[in-house]
Amino acid sequence: MLIVTFASGLLADFVLLFGAYFVGVGSYARSLYQNALYAPLSRGLGLLLALLGYGVLGIILGWVFGGLAALSLSASLWHGQLPSHSPDPLKPLLAFSLPVFGAALITFGQQYGDFTILNLILGHLPSNGVYYVLVSSVSALSVLWIPVTQALYPALSASHANNGAQAISERLAIAFRLTNLAVLPFGAALAAVAPTVIGLVFKPPYVAQADIFAILALATIFTAQAAILTTSLQAVGRARQVLIVTLASTVVGLVTVASTVSVLGTLGAAAGRIILGAGTVLLARRSMESSAKTHLGNALPTAIMLAVGVGAPLAIADYLLIVVNIPLIGHLSPLLRLPILILVFAAAFLSMSRAFGIFRASDFAILKDALPHRFHPQLRAVEHLIVGRKKENGHG
Repeated sequence: MLIVTFASGLLADFVLLFGAYFVGVGSYARSLYQNALYAPLSRGLGLLLALLGYGVLGIILGWVFGGLAALSLSASLWHGQLPSHSPDPLKPLLAFSLPVFGAALITFGQQYGDFTILNLILGHLPSNGVYYVLVSSVSALSVLWIPVTQALYPALSASHANNGAQAISERLAIAFRLTNLAVLPFGAALAAVAPTVIGLVFKPPYVAQADIFAILALATIFTAQAAILTTSLQAVGRARQVLIVTLASTVVGLVTVASTVSVLGTLGAAAGRIILGAGTVLLARRSMESSAKTHLGNALPTAIMLAVGVGAPLAIADYLLIVVNIPLIGHLSPLLRLPILILVFAAAFLSMSRAFGIFRASDFAILKDALPHRFHPQLRAVEHLIVGRKKENGHG
């Protein structure tokens, strides 16, 4: 399993490298294709293999196959893009890339730091392995903000090159609006149905830690905001600040884990991840504000309202579906509960969105610019469902 894990990490590194190449030469559509293939395939296939009985190994194999597919696509898309040599000087490149590389190494360590501390302090307990699997499962929500960061980087770089602080601020306002409105409601929805989601894929010992899964799902908003802010710092050339912010927040997060796991167990590890994410947001925002206003809280009250409006009925429905013993059927399995919960989510999300005018037609115009034309009819249908056929003014 260690070899397979190493292979998955190596493949992910190569995928990220090609992604940086695409962004560097302005091939933003290729970067989008790469991420659109890798994230859903690796996470989805991993969960499917786990459901089929492969457990933790299935999740890691999903990463491997997703990485192979994305790497093959990336190599094909990159072929013939550049001449064999470049006249660019090495020193400026290293001055920018070395801090970013250091921050990337620290970020890689973040994935395993709390898990390692758990094993060192508590020993190799089964609950530690369950915690690691839950963390990996929650990371599937990254598909909600990775496309935003991928599109934001070149846009902010261009604005920074033209000394456009106002343009940077406007783009950040859009990015945080879309991210807050997407991540908070979906994170709340996943947290509300944690027992069903975990029971659908994993065995009963995993369901016992549904509370940890719910906490991690809700805390993904910090991870999403931190990703946007650190990407923004890189885009405006402040690579050294990225390294400082990443290092400082990681140290605080791991110290929190080390000082709490002996009492709180895996809950202490989850708390460390939350503090790490929140610390990154606070420090990165402070660094970024000297270049442009970040609008971190754009549409945040509206997103919280939508998250409560979606999460509350889902939590009630999930609880009732678990405890109610239906005559002649008994208790519904997670697989049978899932379609009912999807309908509850769709009804709550659509009714809240339409009733309060949460989304705007301009939100979908941004998505249309990022998606290939062949997906526009489907996107237009979703827009009509959420916004209506007339352009409405949203709140936030």
